[in-house]
Amino acid sequence: MTDVHEATRARRGADPRLRKDLVGALPDAAVALVITALLYVWLYRLAQDGQSNTVLVMPFMDNPDAHRWYWLSQAFGWTALLWAWGTLLLGLNRPGFRRGSVTWNQPRSGQVFQGSA
Repeated sequence: MTDVHEATRARRGADPRLRKDLVGALPDAAVALVITALLYVWLYRLAQDGQSNTVLVMPFMDNPDAHRWYWLSQAFGWTALLWAWGTLLLGLNRPGFRRGSVTWNQPRSGQVFQGSA
């Protein structure tokens, strides 16, 4: 009966590695939410002043209070694009393998098909 309880605890996320990963993700999530909030305020003010390109194309969106979910989804979308762009740039700038540091074995095709001949 004890094994069942241990398995249940393991499934509920009692693994310390998961907790460590979640705690490590908190700064990233906080930065993303701050960026989203800043973009939301900026988009909201543009719509409120009538300077948003969205309002120029769709004049019925001139009341940002009535369409706050639209502006919030735009802010989340822009944040996701900026986050993906930044991640891509960091990944491309990360030092990787240098030429000559990885040696590839030459294929031995003659030995692969010996058993079928």
